[in-house]
Amino acid sequence: MKKILIMLLALFMMTALCYAEQNEGKIATTNKNVDSSRFIYLLSDNSFDYFFDSKTIVYNSHPYLDEQVVDVWIKEINNDEFQSDIGYEMKHYYFRINNKQMILLEYADFTADSRLIEKSAKIFTDAGWENVIPGTSEEKCYQLILDYAKTNKISKVNSKQKNQQQDIYDILSTIII
Repeated sequence: MKKILIMLLALFMMTALCYAEQNEGKIATTNKNVDSSRFIYLLSDNSFDYFFDSKTIVYNSHPYLDEQVVDVWIKEINNDEFQSDIGYEMKHYYFRINNKQMILLEYADFTADSRLIEKSAKIFTDAGWENVIPGTSEEKCYQLILDYAKTNKISKVNSKQKNQQQDIYDILSTIII
């Protein structure tokens, strides 16, 4: 009986040791493109690990309305072990504080060794705001970033565009879309 107990205990310890080594490898792989002093971990899902840039997060003025938005860059790192060479994406968002909406302003794709693959910027229009979908990773990121902005002293940017009027294209696209 003692031999069986000792064997089970040894097996349990070996399993725990192997599991710890396996997880250490995954953490090292997952975080290889993350400067931990700059990028703050948000969450992980089946596809990505999400971080946000704590050095560039600010309250910014909405370009047309008298309201503040959270201006943030989010880093999405592919966590699929079979596609680990794909790299990561940086996405620049505005988050509306009271309306639970977000808008993607620009994004850039990078290789695993931080070389730029593709970059794209979008024209800001009020029609581009999207409602945050409940129960998604998007909603969790949105909420965690707003919580961070509320509890930490992030700076406010006074944009000169605050009193700028919407152009006719923007007004029409808001009405039509």
